[in-house]
Amino acid sequence: NWALIVDASRYWFNYRHGANALSMYRSVKRMGIPDSRVVLMLADDHACDARNPAHGRVYGDEDRGVELYGDDVEVDYRGTEVTPERVIRVLTNRHERGTPRSKKLLPGARSNVLIYITGHGGDGFIKFQDQTELRAEEIADALAQMHARDRYNEVLFLADTCQAATLAKAIRSPRVLALSSSGLGENSYSRFLDPGLGVHVIDRFTYHVLEFFEKLKPESANTMGELEASLTPDKLMSRAVLDVKTFTHRNARAMKLSEFFGAVCKARALT
Repeated sequence: NWALIVDASRYWFNYRHGANALSMYRSVKRMGIPDSRVVLMLADDHACDARNPAHGRVYGDEDRGVELYGDDVEVDYRGTEVTPERVIRVLTNRHERGTPRSKKLLPGARSNVLIYITGHGGDGFIKFQDQTELRAEEIADALAQMHARDRYNEVLFLADTCQAATLAKAIRSPRVLALSSSGLGENSYSRFLDPGLGVHVIDRFTYHVLEFFEKLKPESANTMGELEASLTPDKLMSRAVLDVKTFTHRNARAMKLSEFFGAVCKARALT
């Protein structure tokens, strides 16, 4: 399995988007996907911001129980490197000459790919660095290129932003499943305000997805349907949307979450 995790927001007041991405990064690594198969993009370095009283640390929970920016975090793209063009290049493997292997997403025809993106968005777009946009049509085109070049078996696209479901509306490539934090016309909401930091530290959708995953192990048999059922409107203050329009080859809700969030191999001893 491979994972692309993107925080598209800069500035201190968007601390929660960086924490969203780092929380997701922590979960996929805990479930077994190694750093060599994760591309992490952070648009700002909140850990080292001068306004951060917990210098060098990032938290995504109410009581600062879990430090997300530890020594084992490998950020592949940071700051101004995080752009819509860069996301498309990573997905399609069309890099500038000299790009190191560690900055590349290199799945094959049998790979499952997790794509997670968080930030500020609207109907059919997500903002990057508060300056540019990545549009739904560009995401769909990148996935079409990936399919044409045998760069995935199945894709799980997760989006945590306002009107997040609209980012998947143009996708037509087969075997792509999308789970989003909000529908058309809906906002996504933050979860905890940290008075010491003066900002919210995580968004509701990501927090409750990760709350679900904290109970799992790499070999767990929990399904997408169970995760979807746990993301209730009273928790999110919005409606989680599961888009299965191109995921028609099997029952999406019966799919084991470990098929995307884990990396468990079965070995057979040869004598």
